Amino acid sequence: MHLREVLFALAAVIFSINTVFANTEKSAKIALITEKTSNFDKSPMISMLEVELSQKEGLKLLERAAIDKILEEQKLSAAGLLDRNKTIEIGKLLRADAFIILSLEKQSKESGDLIRVRISETAHGLRLADFFEQLETSNPIESVKKIKQKIESVLNNVRQLNGKLIPVGIVDIHRV
Repeated sequence: MHLREVLFALAAVIFSINTVFANTEKSAKIALITEKTSNFDKSPMISMLEVELSQKEGLKLLERAAIDKILEEQKLSAAGLLDRNKTIEIGKLLRADAFIILSLEKQSKESGDLIRVRISETAHGLRLADFFEQLETSNPIESVKKIKQKIESVLNNVRQLNGKLIPVGIVDIHRV
């Protein structure tokens, strides 16, 4: 390659990086949705997580009442939002950039319960994260901090995805 071509390619990369990070100043609108089957939505831990996330600059949590109203009108539960098309549809209705869906997964008494966290962006219906966190009943604040930290790392990507970018996943498969 000639020096001119290298400089042109470098300028194009720098321009695209600036375009991606120019969108990070916009707050990402997030809908925090909890499974209601086990009354986990009434847990004080959910309120703590809402407070923690609402203090994060660049994130805007949607009101629970607005979320519940739309879900009720559409006759959906949190489980219904696992479908890609429903994620896009309800995301448009709520004007949300992403959904955080929390559910309590009952385990044995010895191992304790798990909190399942699923994060989906609503523009394309892509699942960005799906992880479990041990519910520490003796120290719920610690569980909230761990979940918050993982959520924030994923949501930073959501803020960068706003705009005309389309996320693409590439899977490398060998010896098929």
